[in-house]
Amino acid sequence: MAQSQQPKPNVQTIDRSPPADIEHKMQPVGGSKNDNFNYSLLRQVIGCSWLPESSSAEERKKEIQTVIAAMIGIRPGDEIEGMFAAQMVATHNATMECFRRAMLEDQTFEGRRENLNQANKMTRS
Repeated sequence: MAQSQQPKPNVQTIDRSPPADIEHKMQPVGGSKNDNFNYSLLRQVIGCSWLPESSSAEERKKEIQTVIAAMIGIRPGDEIEGMFAAQMVATHNATMECFRRAMLEDQTFEGRRENLNQANKMTRS
């Protein structure tokens, strides 16, 4: 009696090693040996940085340099630490924006309270 042959599952293998042509220049920023990951993470953090639309190119450049300096200063050792570092920088920026808005001279009492409440929640994150 012949055994029926089971079809082999279609299995794909994913190569997780970083490409050989990437120089790891951005590893201090995002913690990964894969600079595609580091650039993506950096773009996400920069996207969380608020600047008025009237900001000059020089002001935007300084903001990007500030984000990079913060990420490097946190010293992420791998991708997970890089993601935590990104969240820390984004949370800090959002918290400081809430504090700024709470202190606006013409801010209403309710606006001040809400911004301070939001800043308080974010500092506990």
